[in-house]
Amino acid sequence: MGVRVPPFALSVTGWIFQVLSFCLRPTAVSLVDGSRLDVTVTREARCRVVMHVAIPRDLVEEEKRKVTRRFASRVKVKGFRKGKIPTGVVAKRYGSLVEEEARERLVRNATKAAVKSQALNPVSRVQLEDVRFKPLEPMSFKASFDVYPTVRIGRLGGFEVERQAAVVPEGLVERVLEELREEHVSWTEVPDGKPKPGDAVTVVLTQVHDAPGSGAEPDSGQSYDFVLDRGKAPQAIEEAIYSLSPGHEREIDFTAPDEEGHPKRLGVRLVSRRIPALPELNKDFAVSVGHVEDMFALRAKIQSGLQKEAERQADIAVDDALIRLVLEANDFEIPDSMVEAACDSMIGEAPDLKPEDLQSLRTRLRDDAMYVAKRDILMSRIVEEYELRPTEEAVDAEVEAVAEAAGLPPAKVYADLQKSGRIEAVERKLTGRKVAELLRSQSTITQAPVPSTIDSVTT
Repeated sequence: MGVRVPPFALSVTGWIFQVLSFCLRPTAVSLVDGSRLDVTVTREARCRVVMHVAIPRDLVEEEKRKVTRRFASRVKVKGFRKGKIPTGVVAKRYGSLVEEEARERLVRNATKAAVKSQALNPVSRVQLEDVRFKPLEPMSFKASFDVYPTVRIGRLGGFEVERQAAVVPEGLVERVLEELREEHVSWTEVPDGKPKPGDAVTVVLTQVHDAPGSGAEPDSGQSYDFVLDRGKAPQAIEEAIYSLSPGHEREIDFTAPDEEGHPKRLGVRLVSRRIPALPELNKDFAVSVGHVEDMFALRAKIQSGLQKEAERQADIAVDDALIRLVLEANDFEIPDSMVEAACDSMIGEAPDLKPEDLQSLRTRLRDDAMYVAKRDILMSRIVEEYELRPTEEAVDAEVEAVAEAAGLPPAKVYADLQKSGRIEAVERKLTGRKVAELLRSQSTITQAPVPSTIDSVTT
């Protein structure tokens, strides 16, 4: 599984506000007056807050009366018309349910009111403890949760960073050409001969049952098409295929990598074999693949693209180095919940990982996740402090540039971005660009010398 640290220029606030959420769902109006609550806040390490809340007895009793009246309006009791049931009857019959609902509503609304009155910004689910709810007494409880970290911007510049030379590695142009040849390969089926690495094959794999009288239904097999020696099939199966000619089959003992226990008997039948024919590197290839007139122009086009990518990677490295230096100069604590959220975002979907393997991966990624979380929080703070969010005009200009490069009408591109929800990605890209420009303007960027050996374009 490939997991990497996302480039800082495209993140900004991305996952922070999308992944984390406060567990209490918003309601139209809070039913508890925060000024009536007795709230004590204790701040612990890593942005953890413990909030002790006490609700006056009169508010508790009023809430119980409201819940009782709601019960009276919707329950049915023999001998009374619906909505006309005395509250005393409701309390006698449904007292435990009334108290349960009143307790839940009081805790939910009091927590929201207390958070608002204390100007807290929760970023994790609330853990409730020590809920005390006794007749004719104030209600109290303890709520624990993580809050958004406080970031104070101090030093942003005065650093020195060396920009590495943007050089296309020697031989890379030719490797790209070989990849293009493989992408445009033509295949010729041959009726005989054993396959070789690089051949394409069609095989049928069948599970062989131990005994004919076992009662198991016969396996009709599953057909697969792939190229040999490309990591598409387990080694044991490929070794069996190398020993076969089209139309022949054999049985092997095979244990899948994700399975434990005794190996299964597997039938391997080679249906067909196809050998590759790579196109020649000539004018026709240059025209069809690169839409240029000859191989010299195609190599030049590839070289130019690789050079632009090398320049981009060199800029990303500078931006990453600067943000790491700024983080060191303006360090701050972040809650564990935000680190875990960043880790989740980096891993993505991992349905094939066993729980112990997933936990091991999370452990290995924790330092990177910590950096990603701190980086995005710091950038959000810089954007806020220096008012770096892009204007509508800047977003429109970026969309027009994208449309021009794609040869499409700007209105269509903008509509597509809006419909797919990707217009925010354009805004984040522009914001990241402005942050990078700010940080670069306040530090010294030197250029590393170009190595003496560089890739060249030849005919």
